Amino acid sequence: MKPKLARKELEKRILKSGKKVEALTLAEGIQFMMDFYQQVRAEDCPLEEDGDMLLYEWGTYDADKGRLFQCGITRQFIQADSEGDDGMSQLSLKFYFQPSAASDALESGNEWCYSPEGVEDFDSFMKGNAAFQAVQSTKPAKVAIEYGEI
Repeated sequence: MKPKLARKELEKRILKSGKKVEALTLAEGIQFMMDFYQQVRAEDCPLEEDGDMLLYEWGTYDADKGRLFQCGITRQFIQADSEGDDGMSQLSLKFYFQPSAASDALESGNEWCYSPEGVEDFDSFMKGNAAFQAVQSTKPAKVAIEYGEI
């Protein structure tokens, strides 16, 4: 798969399951992204050169309509023959929540997964993460899939 087709492919997988992006739970969204990462390789993005990785991020940020707690997973692509930042792109699945005392007590942070072989440990980290635990049973205010070059 070419990285620029990643968003359409992820959306197709979600719809094929009978789910809608805006109705996903955090756990479902993370699972979709991890399955996609394990099952579909990105063209010209060599794993041994960190060309195809996952990133889990969380934190409370100011948004257009006020503060929101964000928890999400991103697939980062770096094409092998690119120079500088050319050829870098990201597919993100972000979950936005109204801030709570529990989420406000958390520092923002992130964790990387460098290969499909590391997904099991990555999954264990996320599910044990205080940010995930703080919002896992909360309905997101918004769910968004974004793709763009960086």
